[in-house]
Amino acid sequence: PDSIIYMDESGMDDNETYEYAWGKKGERVYDTKKEGKTKRFTMIAALSLNMLIAPFYFEGSCDRSIFELFLEQVRQPQRIYVRALNEQGELIAVFSKWFWQTGAILHNPSPDKILFPLWPQPFMSGVAEFPVSWVERGEQHVTFDVVIVPIPDEKLTLVLEPILADGAKEKEDHLPSLEEVDVLGPLHNWIRMKWNPPISEALPVDGYLPANREIVNALLHVQAGKIMRVQFLNASPNPLVSRSLEELKADLLGYCVSCQDAEKVSFSPTLRTIRLQLTLVKDLHALRIGSRSPSPLF
Repeated sequence: PDSIIYMDESGMDDNETYEYAWGKKGERVYDTKKEGKTKRFTMIAALSLNMLIAPFYFEGSCDRSIFELFLEQVRQPQRIYVRALNEQGELIAVFSKWFWQTGAILHNPSPDKILFPLWPQPFMSGVAEFPVSWVERGEQHVTFDVVIVPIPDEKLTLVLEPILADGAKEKEDHLPSLEEVDVLGPLHNWIRMKWNPPISEALPVDGYLPANREIVNALLHVQAGKIMRVQFLNASPNPLVSRSLEELKADLLGYCVSCQDAEKVSFSPTLRTIRLQLTLVKDLHALRIGSRSPSPLF
């Protein structure tokens, strides 16, 4: 049921009145209908889990193109960013927690994780934060605001590969065994649930164009059915992402074979090393980091 969204369109004229009224028998009853040209008002909205989603009102009649535009926009993911601007009004940094993204359905999985619809009339509640020390520039004055931008290209993916005893990867035409599927599948889902990196970017003093793609590789060393060591082969240049990776590392250590916790999964005693690749694609084009900032987008 939570994946079903009902959408509909309706409207009314500004001269509509009741088609009936009380009156004395035998006497004419005059209505209050306006004279002259009428105006049409249209309403479009969606409904899911008894919650109204993105109500949209406008003057005029609705046609197929307008309804399809509403459908496209209400399904487009968006993200809330806190922006930091220097004294010249230039955008020097942006920050967004992973869960500050919007979906078509209001969802509250935990007290600090909220997804909510924002189009076409934004609304939100809660506290937006920013790691202020990240943008300290001596005595320079920094101001902050909040914007909402579309993120159609944002993506987070991860790949797990078993490593052979000599350090080589499995051949490309190698089909994973049922044992590998049973082990790596739940581990993949568990890491995907645990790693929620912030979407952030900041300019150094000399400035640069931000890289929209970050790739981090790691080796998970398994001993006696447990992940005993996590070795990152490269570091993220973003200190906030690096912090999220350290938190993921702490969660991975001890991921074990004998635990009864439903979040744990059994490792094969023959499995020694797993290669992990994390890829984060940040959709930052609309923010124009490093340029003079326009007014907030909502």
